[in-house]
Amino acid sequence: MSETAQPASTARSSQAKDWARPCQARSYAVKKGVKQEITDLLENLIQADFPTLRSYELSVIVDRSCDYVTAVSIKRRNVTVWIDKTDIRKMNARARIGALVHELCHVERDLKKSPVRCFAEATLSLALPSIVTRDERMTDELVIAKGYGKELLAFQKYHDRHYEPYNEQDGLTCKEIRAKLTKRNSDASNLKS
Repeated sequence: MSETAQPASTARSSQAKDWARPCQARSYAVKKGVKQEITDLLENLIQADFPTLRSYELSVIVDRSCDYVTAVSIKRRNVTVWIDKTDIRKMNARARIGALVHELCHVERDLKKSPVRCFAEATLSLALPSIVTRDERMTDELVIAKGYGKELLAFQKYHDRHYEPYNEQDGLTCKEIRAKLTKRNSDASNLKS
């Protein structure tokens, strides 16, 4: 993402309403400060599955009363992740991982784009919401491709319980994620046969 682009976010609606990494989930059950816990989790995720981000500095900002559950931006060699403290405490470990991997996937995708393209997309997204929709859906697809589909589904379920449920314009819905996971499992079974 360019320096002038808005943070990508796992936005909340204005109307409030084990398979993957079980060892990581257990290791974060100990009492730590929320910021340190999230920083450690992000660093482990980056080391395991985001090699392009290993050389970047990581900043975590934990805040109450955010307009989003999580958000991310990149400036120079620093990745900043914003997290709503209330939400992150309510989420189970799998949902936390899903939200954080989604944000790291935004960064990974943006790093592959030129700064001009990032700026253009950020500017145009104000007038053309379909740009944001495409970006969110493609980011969700990358989360699933990296093997974190169940975690993304856990996050979407959390979001849908506490806020206005996601629809196709917000990103992949729970129904779409389930369908993609079923297809992925079916494809894997067919390869084994």
